[in-house]
Amino acid sequence: MSDHDLQRTQKLDEAYAAYLEAEEAGTPLDKHEFAARYPELADELTAHEDFDRLATALRETISLEPQEGAREFPAGAVVGEYRIVEEIGRHGQGVVYKARHLKFEQVVALKISRSESKPTEESLRLFAVEVENQARVDHPNIIPVYGGGDHQGCLFFTMKLIERGDLTRAMAGSPLSPREAARLTSMIARAVHHAHQRQILHRDLKPSNVLLDAEGRPFVSDFGLSTRLGSHRSKDEIVGAPAFMSPEQTRGESTVLSDVYGLGTILYWMLTCRIPFDGRSLGEVLDKVCHQPPTPPHEANPRLNSWRDRNLEAICLKCLEKDPHQRYGSAEVLADDLDRWLRDDLPQHVPVAKSDRLRLWCKRNPVVAGLALTALVTLILVAVAAAALLRAQESALAQTKRDIESHQDPDTDMNQGVRRLLNELDDAELQAALRTKDAQALQQMCIAAVKRMPQGNAVASVFVVGPDKTILADSTPDAIGFSVVNREYARRGFEEGSADDTFLSKEIYRARSDELYKYAIVRRVRDEQGDVLGLLAASVAPESSMAYKRQEDLIGQLELWTGIVLLPPALLLIGSLWWALRRVGGAAKHNSARIANTAGPS
Repeated sequence: MSDHDLQRTQKLDEAYAAYLEAEEAGTPLDKHEFAARYPELADELTAHEDFDRLATALRETISLEPQEGAREFPAGAVVGEYRIVEEIGRHGQGVVYKARHLKFEQVVALKISRSESKPTEESLRLFAVEVENQARVDHPNIIPVYGGGDHQGCLFFTMKLIERGDLTRAMAGSPLSPREAARLTSMIARAVHHAHQRQILHRDLKPSNVLLDAEGRPFVSDFGLSTRLGSHRSKDEIVGAPAFMSPEQTRGESTVLSDVYGLGTILYWMLTCRIPFDGRSLGEVLDKVCHQPPTPPHEANPRLNSWRDRNLEAICLKCLEKDPHQRYGSAEVLADDLDRWLRDDLPQHVPVAKSDRLRLWCKRNPVVAGLALTALVTLILVAVAAAALLRAQESALAQTKRDIESHQDPDTDMNQGVRRLLNELDDAELQAALRTKDAQALQQMCIAAVKRMPQGNAVASVFVVGPDKTILADSTPDAIGFSVVNREYARRGFEEGSADDTFLSKEIYRARSDELYKYAIVRRVRDEQGDVLGLLAASVAPESSMAYKRQEDLIGQLELWTGIVLLPPALLLIGSLWWALRRVGGAAKHNSARIANTAGPS
C-alpha cells in the first residue's frame, strides 16, 4: 500500500471515529450530512448499503486517538495494585499498558477500558464481556488472565505480558517459511478450537491479535469482539476488521466457521505478508471479501513453488471459501490437516494430486522405491542398448545384402569359375542318377564338385533339386529333404525357358540349414528331349554373411541373458507400481470421501 493510500485509510478511520463519537454523544449524523463533512471521502463513506450498521461494527477496528476528556494513564500512574510502566498499544475496547505489581514486582500486561471521563454502560458491558470470555478459556496458546478490577470508574484486567509483539511486528515485512507458518497456524487453530468448545467465538482473528513470545510460541489475544455461541450478538452484529472478516460477518452472521476463515487469513498473511483482500476504498475491500477469490499465495509469494507448498496453499484457500460449508468443519480439523502436512504427510480434506501421493509413497518406502527405480533405470538402459544393437544388426544386414548383391554379378571371376565347374559335370551321369533318384550317386557328385572349387571362394555347398522342388542331395547332408518350392531359383529353373541353362538367382535367400544369407548359381539338367530333370546348384555365401551370422548369434545370446537378468527387476517394478497405484488410488478415494463429508456446523 502506498503512502497516499495509507494516509487515505487513516483519514477514513478518523471519519468513522468521529461518526461513532457523535452517535455516542446522542447527536447522530445523517449519512449524507456526514459525508458532506469529508467530500474527499464521500464515495467510501457511503459505499456500503448498510452504513449505520457497518460504521458501528467498525468501532473495534479503528485506531482511535485520545479524545478530549478521555482518561490517560502516564508512566508511574497507579491502577489498582499495579504501577504503569509504559503504553503498549490500543486494542478493541481498551488501552494496553506494561505494568508492574506494587508488592510482588510481577510484570504484566494491563488492559483498561478506553472511554471518556464518564464511561457509558454499553462500553463497560462490552469490556466486561471481553474479560469474562478471555478468562473462561484456559489454553497454553491463549493469553491467561490473572485478575481485574475497577479503577476510578474504568474496568481493567491483567494478563501475561508477551513482549516480542504481534505477528506483523515479528515478521518485519517478510513472509515466514511454509513450515513455520503451518506450525504457528496449527497451534493457533487448536487454541481457537478450545475456545469454541467453551462456546466462545473470537470473531476478530487477524495477525495483530496473535502475539509471539521469545520462544516463538503463538498466543491468541484480544477477545474484545468475542461472544458466546448462539447469543444474539453472534447473529446480529457486524464485527471485525474488514480485510480479515468473513463474507457472512459483513451480513451480521458469525459461526465457528467464521473463525476458521480468520485462521485462513492469518495463514495467508504468514505465507505472503499480504492481506487476502485489499483495495483503495472500504467498499472495494468488502466487495472482494464477498465476491472475489483471493490471489493464490504462490502468486503473491513466488517462493511457494514446490508440490508441498501447493498442498499448504490448498489448505489455506479452503479456509477462505466464500461458502462457510466449503471450509474446514472446525478449527481442530484444520489443525489436524496442518499437522499431517508438517509430518510430510498429505492433507485429508483438500484435493491432492496422485503424483503427490506417489512422491510421498516413495519417501515413506525408500527401499522399495529405490529398487523400483533401479529396475526402471536398468530396463531403460537395456532397452536403449537393445535398440542400438537392433540398429547395428539392421545396418549389418543391409551391408550383407549389398555385399551379396555385389557378388551376384555374373561376370566376376568367381561366378564364372563356378558356372564352368557346374557345366563340366557329366550330363549322362546326372541324367541317370536323376531318373533313378539315386541319392547316393548324386551326393557323391555334389561332394566332388565342392572339392573341385578353388580354395577361398564363397561356395557354401553344391546340391541337387528334383522335379518336386526338394533337395535330393547336398554336399552338406543337413539340407537333404528340404523343400525349395518358394525359392526364386527353383521356380525359375523349372518354369522358365532360357537359352542359357546356367544362371544366377535374382533373389537373396536365407538357408534353413545354416541360416546364412546366400544366392545360387544354377544349372538345368535336361534329358534328350530337352525336358528339365532337375537342377544342379551351388550356394554362395560371402564372408559378410558369415560375419552377420556371428553377430546375430551374439545378439541372440545377449537377448537371452538380458531377459534372464531383467526378469527379477521387471517383476519387482511391476509389483511395486501395482501396489503403489492401489495405495494411491485407495487413498485418493478415501480423501474424496473425507472432503465430501467435511462440511461443518452453520
